[in-house]
Amino acid sequence: MSGFFTTHIGGEQKKSFLFKKWRNHVTPRAAIITLLVFGVIFLVFGLSFKFLTDDLAAYRVRYDEICQNVSSPCVVNISVNQHLKGRIALLYQLEGFYQNHRKMFNSKSYPQLAGKYITSYNELSACSPAISKGDSKSPEDLYIPCGLMAKSFFNDYYRWMNTSVGIFSEVNISQESDRQNLYKPINSSYKRGIRLLLDNTDFPGETTNEHFIVWMRAAAMPTFLKLFARCNDCSIPAGNYSIEIRMHYPQSMFHGPRYLVLTAAGGIGSGSSFLAISYITAGGFSLAIALIFLIQMLTCPRPFGDLSSIWEPKLDLANRRNHMIDTLLNEEEDGKMSDDIPLHSFPNTSESESNLYDNSTATNSTIHSKSEAKSKSENKSKNETKSTTENKSTSEGKSKSEKNE
Repeated sequence: MSGFFTTHIGGEQKKSFLFKKWRNHVTPRAAIITLLVFGVIFLVFGLSFKFLTDDLAAYRVRYDEICQNVSSPCVVNISVNQHLKGRIALLYQLEGFYQNHRKMFNSKSYPQLAGKYITSYNELSACSPAISKGDSKSPEDLYIPCGLMAKSFFNDYYRWMNTSVGIFSEVNISQESDRQNLYKPINSSYKRGIRLLLDNTDFPGETTNEHFIVWMRAAAMPTFLKLFARCNDCSIPAGNYSIEIRMHYPQSMFHGPRYLVLTAAGGIGSGSSFLAISYITAGGFSLAIALIFLIQMLTCPRPFGDLSSIWEPKLDLANRRNHMIDTLLNEEEDGKMSDDIPLHSFPNTSESESNLYDNSTATNSTIHSKSEAKSKSENKSKNETKSTTENKSTSEGKSKSEKNE
């Protein structure tokens, strides 16, 4: 590293530093090796995830067709075909619910969810279009909490009825960082407004309820699973089990299928194969591209830095140089030749750039040498003609003098 001082406006001197730089030249060999490495890594992870998730048994039942009456609870049965041991998860699955839509995902106020007291309509603009009832600016009509995410909270409730084989808990089902940093109790200064989650016996605590926190972590796909409860160190034998469902969420707001899922949870979560398929697809794509590059490199190789692969001259170098020399000489005779001859007028695709510069310089010298030789020849011819004329005039004058005598 070296440095030098530069003078700025006002006479202030500052030291500038020169650092060594490295420019990466991506060669076919390097690209193939990189793609092969990443392809193998992705395939290893994908196959590992698939191996882990394939051993996880999952059972689900669609209940929105069974529980038509939302005013009273209903009971659905899940048939378990094998013995489930360890961590067992109870989840609900929705199909066609677009939590990942930009308008829904962005419609929430993090300060309000974190316990701050905000009543200004403008300060709650992030919750648009669900800031208040009828888009009113009155504090009495504000939604608390505001936003489409909070307003669309999915509040169907499930209760595992077979407590003799396992007890499911709804505690610690959300991310600990979310509970500690993002979601705090509603500020006690709120005396007016529409409390969306208040007096809900199935989901107490409003914004601190863990089901609400799980819901607010938006899903990436329109079909998704959300954890509702789990049983640690459970042992559920094969058989039929009953679950009570209180379907509070109106079908007028969501018409899609609703499922209840019972599954064993492994080291990477429930038995979803999405992660495994994603890694396997990425690995296969990387290996396919690497194979295409390898075939192209073996069948149509291109030496690194070979300009002939991107530009082919129509004439060979010697003919092209001679042609240019003749053209420039003709222009000089017509008085159109310029003093500076561009170096790129004489390309050399078979030699290095330094040789190209030397050849171009030599060509310029040749042109000017020929021009000087031609000028000297013309001057010599003019001098000889003038001398002959003078000699002829002297001879004629001498003859006339002799004749007069």
